[in-house]
Amino acid sequence: MERSFSHLLRTSRLATFDKNISQIYTTSGKAKAIGDWGLKRNLPTVLRTHFLTIEQLDTAEHQTPFQSASSDFLFLQRWKENFPRSRPPQPQPVTVKKDLSTMTDKEFEKLLETAREKRQEWKTALSKGEVRSDEHLRFMNILTRHSKGGAIDTETSQATIGTSRSPSTTTNNSTGAGSNSRVK
Repeated sequence: MERSFSHLLRTSRLATFDKNISQIYTTSGKAKAIGDWGLKRNLPTVLRTHFLTIEQLDTAEHQTPFQSASSDFLFLQRWKENFPRSRPPQPQPVTVKKDLSTMTDKEFEKLLETAREKRQEWKTALSKGEVRSDEHLRFMNILTRHSKGGAIDTETSQATIGTSRSPSTTTNNSTGAGSNSRVK
């Protein structure tokens, strides 16, 4: 007896009622015929709707105020039909591209080790057609000065595009105007 009462209480609509949360209640055809909606008291048997929202369990007049929830139920059904996989957007992983021209020797050696480790993955992706052979920098998540748009020497206003890994040197002409200089 005690076990059945606890189960009945946990699954009861009366025990889960909260007036702050709008819930849609329904009942079987047999229970509806006698007005049993699982609440404190039975509701009228002449209801035409199969779905209700309950405003309060009890009033001063010993009534249970309710409203038809058919339109709410149908709206939810249409929503689920039109948007079956509505989920909040998932955060995308942030990848920081490595700039080849600003790497230290130690970072470059680490990049070479990573490239050796990804060699087989690259060959597989290339054979499946997932990447083109000229997309090796994108595959390794690397930027070059060329992919960033180049650099501008602020002293001479000369644009240079460098993809070299070696340290750049700056030549200093005594005239200063029109000198070609490479910047890192």
